[in-house]
Amino acid sequence: MNVKEYYEQQKKNQEWFTRFYSCHKDYDGSMFKFLNTNRRKLLSFEDTFSKFLKYENLPRNKWAVSEKTGQELAKQYVAPMTETLLFSSSRQNNQLIYTLTARGRAFKAMLENNFSDNEKTLLITLFIINASFNKTPRYIIKKATEVFSSFDKIGITNSILKEVIVEFLKVQDNLKIVDIFEYDIVWLKSFYSDENFLKLFSIADNTIKNQLKEIAITGYKQSNKSELLSWKYKGTNFQKATLIDTLTLLYLTLSLESHKENNEAFEAFIQSVVKDFSLAFMIDCKKVLDFIFKHYDMFKIIFENFISNDDDFTEKYITPYKARDVKIKMPTEKIDTTSKEGIEKLEIVREVLKQLAKEKAQYRCALESLNQCRYFTGREENNNFLEIHHLIPREFSYVFVDTIEFVENYVPLCPHCHRMIHKAVDRERTMLINYLFNQRIKDLKSNTIDIDIKGLYEFYKVS
Repeated sequence: MNVKEYYEQQKKNQEWFTRFYSCHKDYDGSMFKFLNTNRRKLLSFEDTFSKFLKYENLPRNKWAVSEKTGQELAKQYVAPMTETLLFSSSRQNNQLIYTLTARGRAFKAMLENNFSDNEKTLLITLFIINASFNKTPRYIIKKATEVFSSFDKIGITNSILKEVIVEFLKVQDNLKIVDIFEYDIVWLKSFYSDENFLKLFSIADNTIKNQLKEIAITGYKQSNKSELLSWKYKGTNFQKATLIDTLTLLYLTLSLESHKENNEAFEAFIQSVVKDFSLAFMIDCKKVLDFIFKHYDMFKIIFENFISNDDDFTEKYITPYKARDVKIKMPTEKIDTTSKEGIEKLEIVREVLKQLAKEKAQYRCALESLNQCRYFTGREENNNFLEIHHLIPREFSYVFVDTIEFVENYVPLCPHCHRMIHKAVDRERTMLINYLFNQRIKDLKSNTIDIDIKGLYEFYKVS
């Protein structure tokens, strides 16, 4: 069976048709789920930001509401603005407010700099590349890596993928929708999660591929509802703009990954990425680079997060012991970790809270009653060696109005239990998560952290 025969056979299967047609979060009709009906384009973040900016520092009880439904007009903007860390929440006189972060202030400056749409698309992607979408930290990076892995399995390397994406992006402005089916990357992108299709497509000769492409072209011209790919782009649920931005995200992530592998310093790294982007889109490289280096610290933080293997790159797995003054004033509001000053402040706060948590637990593992913990004496503290685990992971701090940096969220664990809660199978991890949740739920609530066990499971990706 060749790829044309496979496609003809599979599109008659309603389950398969729906899987690759529907853009719903449970299907594969779209690759990056945050590009949806409300946000079809990366540039939509500009509009969302501008609209939400009007609500900066305005108590939520004073937000405008719809006369028809009574719902807050700005409610739809809260998630994308906090997920991207452009805004942060806090309380003022017992009222919820949203304020710009350091990243948000840089984003605002970008919009005031008269950049072209191509330049804004590049910068917006850099602003959101490590954002948390769909309750998944660093969503774009993880999703793109998953896609690259699928292609690599069938022999389509990152360098080959980069070439076929650039080939399409360079001409996309001049393409009508009916023309897009002639490009290999559109087929690879559309069926990225069907390994059988990808294998057959990768070994197909040009004659077979052209026959396959002609099916979609004819289907589009005839508005054939049974022709999956052409009807997907014919309908109103999926537009050419979303395809272009999806490929732009893939291309930029490929560029970032390739320069990450070269261990380039930040300056060289970002210069290489901007140059790569200019191969596909017309931009003023100097203007873009001048802006990035003007906001050096903020973009350097995003860079550090991108090249890190950890979702929360600010959390060191095992830190050298540093005695801190435990009497320092603990912050009552969230620390802005999009700024260099914020990260430095967070490191100090964490060291203090780690020390306090260990002392409060008398240097015993919080899961000692469940597991037979074995201790050894750490040379720095001359006491049982313990690691600190955030019960509510730090990478989900944006979900909450109030800070999660308080001693009850710092859980002292022996190395075995710490690895178990991260690495064990779900049935074993669940037991530990349940125990810690029940042990600390009152403390969480007393710190105005409202979460139930299902919410915690979601953070830990427990099925």
